[in-house]
Amino acid sequence: MGFFSKLFAGTVFTFKPDFSKTEYENWLEYLHVGGTDSEWKELKKRNHWKFKPDPIEKFSKYDSELRPVFSEYGELIKIIKEQWSALYNSNNYTGQLAQTVESNCIKAISYYKEIQSIDIKYNQDLMTGSPAFTKLALLYERQGNFDKSILVCKAACKVGIDEKSRLKRMIKKAGRTPTAEELKLIDN
Repeated sequence: MGFFSKLFAGTVFTFKPDFSKTEYENWLEYLHVGGTDSEWKELKKRNHWKFKPDPIEKFSKYDSELRPVFSEYGELIKIIKEQWSALYNSNNYTGQLAQTVESNCIKAISYYKEIQSIDIKYNQDLMTGSPAFTKLALLYERQGNFDKSILVCKAACKVGIDEKSRLKRMIKKAGRTPTAEELKLIDN
């Protein structure tokens, strides 16, 4: 062993990374030409190398950020659907259960918006559609609060959910003509 360590002691090879590849691809190439993992870490640290983002790593970050929010959202939607069924059967849209449904819908809408912002951050297809908007608009309609229902429909349209027909109905039930903003939402 002593002979080989003396023979290769002065041998230094240079490695030029390909920055059009991911770190993982460069690391594999480095190992292939005789480098070690610890040498790779030292070289990367010393030279401040920044590589092309790894799509698997990017998706992993997206998934780890999205999963807890989506889980909370999914559980809340399940609860809202169960509560809505009980609310519908009771036909009491102003009691405690109605307030709970309203609160849960508002919370679910905030989760929905957070999910969409995560989708945008990671350049993923946006989540479209949510029963939280529909149930909240319907709850306000059943309460006779058409202006609040209109606000929910407008918010839904702005995040890509098609609530145009309900928006038109609520404006008609409110007994007024649509504003320029509402007409724009309806026409798009």
